[in-house]
Amino acid sequence: MKVLVADDDITTALFLERQLKQFGYNVQRAENGTQVWDIMHSYDAPSLLVLDWMMPGMDGIEICKRLRDEQGRDHVYIIVLTARTEKSALLEALAAGADDYLCKPVDLPELRLRLRCGERIVKAGRNLKDLNQELTVKQEILAELNQTLDERVKRRTRQLEEALKVAEHSVKMKSAFLANMSHEIRTPLNGIVSYVELLLGSKLTEEQKEDLLTVRNSVFHLRTIINDILDFSKIEADRMVIDNSPFNLTNMVRETTDILAVEFDRQKLTFVEHIEDSVPANLIGDRVRVQQVITNFLSNAIKFSSHNGAIILHIDCEWSSGRDLMLHIAVADTGIGIPEEKQQEVFEAFTQADSSTTRRYGGTGLGLAICKKLVTLMDGKIWVKSKVGIGTTFHVSVPVKVAGKAEERPKGPVPGPVWRATQAVHCGSAIGSIRVLLAEDNLINQLAMQRILQQAGLNVTAVDNGIAVLNCLKQEKFDLILMDIQMPYLSGDEATRRIRSGEGGHAGIPIIALTGNAVLGDREHYLSQGMNGYVSKPIDYGQLYRTMREVMGIPGAEGATDTNSVEWREVQ
Repeated sequence: MKVLVADDDITTALFLERQLKQFGYNVQRAENGTQVWDIMHSYDAPSLLVLDWMMPGMDGIEICKRLRDEQGRDHVYIIVLTARTEKSALLEALAAGADDYLCKPVDLPELRLRLRCGERIVKAGRNLKDLNQELTVKQEILAELNQTLDERVKRRTRQLEEALKVAEHSVKMKSAFLANMSHEIRTPLNGIVSYVELLLGSKLTEEQKEDLLTVRNSVFHLRTIINDILDFSKIEADRMVIDNSPFNLTNMVRETTDILAVEFDRQKLTFVEHIEDSVPANLIGDRVRVQQVITNFLSNAIKFSSHNGAIILHIDCEWSSGRDLMLHIAVADTGIGIPEEKQQEVFEAFTQADSSTTRRYGGTGLGLAICKKLVTLMDGKIWVKSKVGIGTTFHVSVPVKVAGKAEERPKGPVPGPVWRATQAVHCGSAIGSIRVLLAEDNLINQLAMQRILQQAGLNVTAVDNGIAVLNCLKQEKFDLILMDIQMPYLSGDEATRRIRSGEGGHAGIPIIALTGNAVLGDREHYLSQGMNGYVSKPIDYGQLYRTMREVMGIPGAEGATDTNSVEWREVQ
């Protein structure tokens, strides 16, 4: 590598020239700043410069500054030679653009090492320059390619944007269709259920009562099918959100088994419900989704169990750390069982273990597929164990947190629930005489619901739109509002928002949504709008009364029974 030695002292310059040649360098010599400047602007300028500070014409500091100010110059490694040893001299040389410095008299081994360091830096700079040139060439090629592809990308982007608009429109249309379908189907079903409830409260023969219970159960079975289809559609569209909030496990289980108790009675099934003492009473998780899974497991157990069979609901937990635990739920039955090779298929959409299952037992084949998706969204696990002819046990394990103290749940076995067939009378009467404002635009539903609520001992005023709700609140005092959603003039959503903002003078009144909108996410939506509770149509009046007690802080009925009670006994 070429080195330029610049020193106005000829003796020093010749000495350095001779020594550097022995080190293997190609050496040039200059005696003043002008010669240095000319050599550094020659065709084959040196890359290493050993530069004396004090020289005639231009001193070393001036040369450093001028070389560093030049644009486009390859890096020159400059070592300044000086007799000055103070720190300020070093800083001045480095500030002027020198890379290194060496005090006189020159230590040759040290000079050699510093030149070697300079060589590495110069070579690295050249390599970097080559890489930059190569990068520049590639960037030019890339620019040409980008220019060529730009129009294609723009054209394809326009096509995708148009396709996205079509897809988004289709999703909106589908969601609107599903919501409308839910409302339109559930509204007449609610009328059927309501009038069946009215008839069940009248004087009937046992045969007539059994017939009406069959009608009611058929309606609720149809509701389950509708729920499965609508829920599956919403999950497939990735529009379901997990809502982790506090809930009481015992109350949730009791509510679930109460709803299904009449089916246990019809099948003459023995039912055992057991929650281990280690399971806390109050938990934080998605109550609705967990309840949906339990309901599906129990419904399947009922469906596939023979008369006089047995079903067990068992709940325990495994502690993780702190307030975190895995809640384990198992539902075992003495039903027909599932062949081992078919056990995983039951979690697939529109699939049942046997092609004849649908013909014999009914169902959409969506329930367990929905459960699997819900459990996956909750970061849990779901599995099944079964033997043909012996029975099946479905398991689910989901993470939850403890709300409150773990020991709050009473110790010992949880007593079995008691089914109340005439819920409209017995459950409703436990609420007490309260003033209820019922908002329902469907006249058939309005009349039937008003009569059922009045038979339960409630004082009911019925209106058919949201404007009428606000007017009633201005004129009278009510304890509770049962609010339909899709009403003329002013919807239930908007009426609730205006009530909560203070219009009508009763901003804190409890409001329960009664609606045919029942796809996944609707409950959360209405609660977020300021409503205190949610009951979907067709109305399960037992659930309605439980919700009313809950939002009003009224304890549940104790010891309310009727002649249609089921005797619950433990499986031996």
